[in-house]
Amino acid sequence: MHWCPTSLPNRRAFNNKLTQIGQQLSKPKSLSVMMIDLDFFKKLNDYYGHLQGDEALIKVAALLDEIAEKYNAFAARWGGEEFVIVSQHAAKFSEHVCEEILEEVRHLNIRHEHSEVADIVTVSIGMCHAKISNSEQLKICCELADQALYTAKQNGRNDFFSKSGNFDEDVCFPLKCQ
Repeated sequence: MHWCPTSLPNRRAFNNKLTQIGQQLSKPKSLSVMMIDLDFFKKLNDYYGHLQGDEALIKVAALLDEIAEKYNAFAARWGGEEFVIVSQHAAKFSEHVCEEILEEVRHLNIRHEHSEVADIVTVSIGMCHAKISNSEQLKICCELADQALYTAKQNGRNDFFSKSGNFDEDVCFPLKCQ
């Protein structure tokens, strides 16, 4: 249940972890879900080849795993060039983690001259932060993070966008974070 050649868990393992987290909730818990996508990854594969693309995925996966471990969070490969991190931190701290991910990926300095953002690999991040009471809300938070990722990409990439889930009122409202 890990994506080879890294030890990063795959989507199935991530879903199992979500179920486990949801079952352990006895009271509402503040959680953040971050969806991370490599910008213009298809162009990287097309111009540099799949071996180069895999190498970029491996380096980014290792970095995300390191950052997740540093903050006692959980990282996994969501699929393709997408990754996910679940963190039990306050929204402002999770925004700091998003900024750190953006910066550290740029510092990997992986060449990508065919990107429309920069001449190196960059990522876009969608984040949802909410007080979660059950597994269903956690799944909704993942969906909101995915929607936020889409917004980050629409806004020019190499950035993050945050949505807050207010499950008490069953309303979600976007917050642009920079």
